[in-house]
Amino acid sequence: MNRDDKHRIVQELAQRIAEGDRTFYLADIGGMTVKDTTELRKLCHEMDIHLQVVKNKLVVKALESLEITDAALIGSLKGDTSIMIASNMKAPAELIKKFRKSYKKPLLKAAYIQEAVFVGDDKLQQVLELKSKEEILGEIIGILQSPAQRIVSAIQAPAGKLAGILSLEGEGKLADLGKKDDKQAA
Repeated sequence: MNRDDKHRIVQELAQRIAEGDRTFYLADIGGMTVKDTTELRKLCHEMDIHLQVVKNKLVVKALESLEITDAALIGSLKGDTSIMIASNMKAPAELIKKFRKSYKKPLLKAAYIQEAVFVGDDKLQQVLELKSKEEILGEIIGILQSPAQRIVSAIQAPAGKLAGILSLEGEGKLADLGKKDDKQAA
């Protein structure tokens, strides 16, 4: 691979990371058989995850171009490395967990998710438990709407009672209720 090829790969990788909300996973798929790797790539395709095996130095250059310089993240780039990028921030973690039910790899080396760094395979469960921005916004909106809905209900309740009373009056039943009360009192 010549210098121009390397430069092109670095640019493409940096672009993919930038387009993926700067969220990516570094995984170790080294030592997997061709059959296992093919199965992994197929699953990545189904889950809309870009999987690319890249030289560590090229990953470092791509990250530097995006001003991502976390020492622990860069330090995880040893040995065989593949990068996973997806629009769904948890999809690669879900894929790793699902795939490891049947296989020993891939192992999570590191994950960079919305500027948070997770290093080590032991962080996989923690990554799976993260909530996306959309999930958090949905919860906030739900919390904010709850008091508003209570206020609207409280305002509408007397109006509903009044409408019921007026409905009885319109049917002439309200006047009858008063006559029954007068007969019982007598």
